[in-house]
Amino acid sequence: MRRADAEREKQLAQIVGDCVSRAGAAGFTVDDLIDELRGLAQEPVRRR
Repeated sequence: MRRADAEREKQLAQIVGDCVSRAGAAGFTVDDLIDELRGLAQEPVRRR
C-alpha cells in the first residue's frame, strides 16, 4: 500500500470514528448511520 493510500485510509477511519461517536451520543446506531449513508449515496449529485 502506498503511503498516500495508507494516510487516506487512516484519515477516513478517523472521520468515521468521529461520526459514529457523535451519532452514538445522540442515540443512533451504526446501522442507522449506514442506512442514512446508503440513502445519500443513491441521491443524484447536486451541482452548485
